[in-house]
Amino acid sequence: MGQNSHNYTNELVVSAKIDTTIQNIHMGRCEIYATATIRNNSADTIRYYHDICENFFKSDNKEISLDMVPCDTGGSVTEIVLPHQTNTEIVHLHTILSDLKSKKFRIGFIYFYDIHMCGGPYVNSIMDALTAKKSEEAIKNPIWSNTLYLK
Repeated sequence: MGQNSHNYTNELVVSAKIDTTIQNIHMGRCEIYATATIRNNSADTIRYYHDICENFFKSDNKEISLDMVPCDTGGSVTEIVLPHQTNTEIVHLHTILSDLKSKKFRIGFIYFYDIHMCGGPYVNSIMDALTAKKSEEAIKNPIWSNTLYLK
């Protein structure tokens, strides 16, 4: 399964802050730019994987959505977080402009670990099933940030 087959969910901490909010009157929405910092509290290097064209964050408030990721090409990226270090990601969200009343939300980091990446087709259907199960678990159980507030 590779060098980094351990699930480090308990060793990762996600903190977030809102950097900018832009009220886009023409589109009737508020755009939110947030920074999510992923901290590795383990003594090991942690790797996480994500598709270039997909979000690996989510919101716990159904009224706040993540924007589509602009994408010209497909593929996957492996991000590396060294022991006791951080990695920062920009998260672009939005909500309906007329509904800005003091909303609170958290950003969830979808931690895909130990996904079998071999640069070609998966080895067999057992590996496909294991990868699909881990992906489903990661989506259902993100690592949540602190609570953020829109005012």
